[in-house]
Order: sequence, then structure tokens, then C-alpha cells
Amino acid sequence: MSCCIQNHPLSPVQRCGADPLEAAKILKTFESLYAAANPEAKEVADADVAEVEQAEDWTSIAELPEWKQRCIKSYYTCKDKGWTGKCDDCFRYCEGQRNWPLRTCRPRKE
Repeated sequence: MSCCIQNHPLSPVQRCGADPLEAAKILKTFESLYAAANPEAKEVADADVAEVEQAEDWTSIAELPEWKQRCIKSYYTCKDKGWTGKCDDCFRYCEGQRNWPLRTCRPRKE
């Protein structure tokens, strides 16, 4: 099951027939492993998002929950900065998991 979820991280329930809670646990584990192996990825992503936060007016989303605001800002940054991965799919993932999937959509290495 975890191999299927690893191959289809953006739609594990539909593609793998996984239980949503089981899929969430496995994806959290993958996120933790990626973050531990690539600590600089989160730092670079956070810096990119902070830069975009300063450049844009976000008052239109101020009423949304904090996690939703982070998803929207990460999506905008992903598109604006040309991150790797499919930003649209990562946004949908973020809406479901309330966390941006850095292992899938992240800043390009320079």
C-alpha cells in the first residue's frame, strides 16, 4: 500500500483504494522523511513564500483559516517562482492535508 501511495501521493484514496486515515499517516511519514533529508528545501520555500507575501496584497483571503491562507500563498509562490511539480495538484493536496507537499512541489535547485 505504501508503495502505491508513494507513486500517487496526490490521489492515494482514488488511485490506491487506501483508507483516508491510513493514507494520511503514510503521507505524513513521507513528509517527515523528506523534511529530515532535505532541511534546506523548507527554508528556501519559506523564504520564497515570505517574499511573495511582502509583494502582494492578501486582504481578500484574510477571513480564511490560517492553513488555507498558507495553501493559497504557497500555490501562488509555486506558480510565480516556477517551482518543480504540478502546483494545481499540490494545492488540492494542501487543501486536503492542510500542509504543502514540499517533496512534490518545491523550489528548483540552483
